[in-house]
Amino acid sequence: YRICMERTGLASHLLDKFLIHVIMKFYFSKVPNAFKMIAAGQGHSLAIDHLQKLYSFGSNSDGQLGHHDILYRNTPERVYVLNHVSIVSVAAGYSHSCVIDSQGFVYTFGSGELGKLGHGDLLKRTIPTKIKTLENCVHAACADNHTLVLSENGIVFGFGLNRSGEIGQGQNDDVHFYSTPTKIKLKSGFAVGIA
Repeated sequence: YRICMERTGLASHLLDKFLIHVIMKFYFSKVPNAFKMIAAGQGHSLAIDHLQKLYSFGSNSDGQLGHHDILYRNTPERVYVLNHVSIVSVAAGYSHSCVIDSQGFVYTFGSGELGKLGHGDLLKRTIPTKIKTLENCVHAACADNHTLVLSENGIVFGFGLNRSGEIGQGQNDDVHFYSTPTKIKLKSGFAVGIA
């Protein structure tokens, strides 16, 4: 069946998200052990299984796998520190990771260089750590040295390197990075997705 309708803006995003959820729920009821989402970073990957649990594998020199160590993993291994939550979004950067749980809370881990973990410092974290200032988030994206997070109401926050305006704060010779989530002012007012 094909349903055609005209949709715009945030309502379109929410309907698309609902339809994808229904389709994925049906699919994963038929394929119980499949990963439903995988994010590829520079040398590591993150995955969400059918129970919305987090797995990680690959390089771990900065703790970007979230296992409270810096040991590499050659196969997917469950990140047990987040067993108490359901993960809905994963993003992997060069040496850091970002995940979002079903309640909209954001967790980052790995290299804190240039503030790309969003905790207000430059510290490395080897376990997923909740960003206290973010809530109601739905999606994350990581690059080499910055992170973007999308809230459910379409607001985008960025943190990390901003030397060339990567997190939407313009170029500033005095400020090259932001170590806390910083709202990006969009001409349209809101975003419906990030990648």
